[in-house]
Amino acid sequence: MNLGDYSLFAKAWLSHDPNDPTMTTDPNFINEPIEEEKTYTDMPDSELFPLVLGVYEIIDSIEIFIENDHENAENLFEAKEFLEEVLADIKASRE
Repeated sequence: MNLGDYSLFAKAWLSHDPNDPTMTTDPNFINEPIEEEKTYTDMPDSELFPLVLGVYEIIDSIEIFIENDHENAENLFEAKEFLEEVLADIKASRE
C-alpha cells in the first residue's frame, strides 16, 4: 500500500475508536442467544448411516494413533471424546 492509497482509506480507518466498548470487532462475538439446532433429528437415514460409519472409522483410527503416538495421546483422546459425544447426540436425537 502506498501513501496515496492510505490517504483514500484513512477516514474510514479512523471513523471509530477501536477502544470503544460498544464497538465489537471480534468476529466470534455473537450478541444474541444461539438456538440449538437438531440437525440429526431431521436427517434421513440414507445420509445419517454413512455419517455414523465414518465417525466410527475415525474413532478406530484415533485409537490406533493413541496406542502408537504417546506424545499426542492427550489431544487425540480429546478428539475421540468429542466424536463419542457426537454419536451420543445422534443416538439421543433418534430416540
